[in-house]
Amino acid sequence: MSETTTSKPGIPWWSVLMTATPIVLAAIPLWAWPGSLLGSPVIALICLGTIVVSWWLIGRLTAKHRAAGVIHLIVFTAAMVVMMHACPPLAFIQALYYPYLWEVLQAPRLATIASLAVGIGTALTTLPYDPEFFPLALAMGLAGSAVSIGIGWSAVLSEQKAREREQLYEALQATQQEREELSQMRGIASERERMSRELHDTIAQSLIGAVMLSDRGVRTAEKLTDHVDAEGERTLKKHRQQLELLAESLRDSLAETRALIAETAPVVDKEAGTSFDAALARLVERFRRETSIAISCTSALGEVVLDRDRQVVLLRIAQEGLSNVRRHSKAEHAELDVTALNDEAGTRVQLRLSDDGVGFAPGAGSAGFGLPGLRERVRALGGTLEIDSAPDAGTRLTVTLPTKDAHV
Repeated sequence: MSETTTSKPGIPWWSVLMTATPIVLAAIPLWAWPGSLLGSPVIALICLGTIVVSWWLIGRLTAKHRAAGVIHLIVFTAAMVVMMHACPPLAFIQALYYPYLWEVLQAPRLATIASLAVGIGTALTTLPYDPEFFPLALAMGLAGSAVSIGIGWSAVLSEQKAREREQLYEALQATQQEREELSQMRGIASERERMSRELHDTIAQSLIGAVMLSDRGVRTAEKLTDHVDAEGERTLKKHRQQLELLAESLRDSLAETRALIAETAPVVDKEAGTSFDAALARLVERFRRETSIAISCTSALGEVVLDRDRQVVLLRIAQEGLSNVRRHSKAEHAELDVTALNDEAGTRVQLRLSDDGVGFAPGAGSAGFGLPGLRERVRALGGTLEIDSAPDAGTRLTVTLPTKDAHV
């Protein structure tokens, strides 16, 4: 069993015990014990007084200075041995002495050895003047030591159990919090996917239709220009310019809507059973189709199998990262890599997304890049998310997640 420590003696309670107990026991040599082995009960009273005075001079400093407690314990031990010979009934003082010994020494193993040493040592002091009494004194000393050790270790084990229960409770709370965070993230992801479908089926389609009607109006105005007089031509030109502005505004709105759809689209099609690699390729293909940015994508997981939580986190981060490249980077090239790592740190999966865009100053852009929530989700899975960027030096996003060491 490993060494553990007990709490240091608190001044208020120990001050009461160290004062009241000797005062109460003083009644024994004063009234109930007219004779003693050492000739006078006065010696026993002096020893009791020594315990009290030494406590107030030295022992009460134990809470701040452990050495003071050790010194007082030595004085207490000597006084107890002497007064037990002067007045044997004062052996009741052991009820105070042994708990104090365990408190001062702190280490259970050291306290066990000290308890045995005191019990045996007390018995040995009877040999010089009463050898026949030694066996009984030894039995009594060992019995007292056994009681001290039993109570002391019971307290230590109880404290350990209480500490273990507290640690288990804290671990349970942390686990519950992580489950709540993951559940919340799943709910958010589900709502994002629903919004993506709604945007695609309603607003995006309406904007596409409005853009087509605007373009048709511009072409019609151009055709009519040759069949009207000068005044009509000026009117048609004005309307055509308005239609062109409307079409441009509609195209911008459509581009923003498509970007939102790309950010919130489902990353894994559960009904179709889409794999992680297929979902990643779909994200990249959509990005390539809707932007003029050249992008390469590689996935080298080998035999490592990712659970759904890790797949969703990685795909969402890829989705958010690609959206940031689309919106902010002004990049010409981007690279997305997913690889498996297996070293002394264990089996991990790493996603890296880099671009050659404008970048940003450290600490200047992370708050608005849509990643804080994903950073918390990565942390909940025991991973890390790092963003490295500098003005005119591009941006590098690196995510590392531990796996469950599941292999095919």
